[in-house]
Amino acid sequence: INVNNRNLSITGGGSSDGTIIISSGKSLFLQNSFNSSGLIENNAGTLHLNPASSNSVVIGGVYSEPSSDGTINVAGGSTSGDSVFNTSINTANLLQSNGTIKGSGDITAGTFNHTGGHIDGGVGTTLTTTGLVTYSGVNNISNRNWSILGGFDLVGGQLGIAAGTTVTNELGSTLNLNASYLGVLDTITGAGTLANAGTMRQNFTSTNTGESMVIGTAVFDNSGTVEIASATDIRAMVINSAGTHTGAFNIGAGQEMRFGGSVTRDFNVGSSISNSGTLSLNGGTNTFTGTFTGP
Repeated sequence: INVNNRNLSITGGGSSDGTIIISSGKSLFLQNSFNSSGLIENNAGTLHLNPASSNSVVIGGVYSEPSSDGTINVAGGSTSGDSVFNTSINTANLLQSNGTIKGSGDITAGTFNHTGGHIDGGVGTTLTTTGLVTYSGVNNISNRNWSILGGFDLVGGQLGIAAGTTVTNELGSTLNLNASYLGVLDTITGAGTLANAGTMRQNFTSTNTGESMVIGTAVFDNSGTVEIASATDIRAMVINSAGTHTGAFNIGAGQEMRFGGSVTRDFNVGSSISNSGTLSLNGGTNTFTGTFTGP
């Protein structure tokens, strides 16, 4: 099948063990239940995966982007519509607005624009994002470890990390916690692990003094730098997670970083807290063997 003059929409389900070629600027829509065990070659086009509720679109053969500039758009009729990748996927652009990403294949994406839907996988599967991630909505990741290499902007909502799953902001990457809502908690939560080896930065854009950014995963480990960006940000960054830290926590004048929860945190040798504002220890067991500077 060559998708080269017009877009093609396959709405009745089906399967393919042959070759499908998507030409530049064209779109292939796979809807309801569809199983591809052959080759999908995406030449700067867009592959749309739109399974209806309780249906699955399965990519189980070979997926390639010869010019490294294709797009995969995961929509789905609801979060119960599954886009299943049972082969390794490497795409320049990944979009997700609904549905659930599943499958036994590892996924590598350049940019990732996520506005809805869940991310799942098989045991040992990975998601690697090399470009900027823009993330919003209230969504979960489970059974797939996520390595963030090119930056992450949380622009509102909640990222839930399930037990046994680790999301890592890697060295050289910046995870921006951007809050713009009034009276809404923007959080990263869940029974999994958030690890920061790069820079994690709180950037509030609203003026609601009752709003806080909450890190509430079961474990949060910092080997990089955690900071509050704005000198006029009077809301607290709240960390309620257990963790082992060898990195830096920087608190500017007029800012507050608050550690709470009935958990154990170890600030080991190599860690540092630079405090020109307010450091609040509101719960748990906190052991310091690193360095501390401040009032």
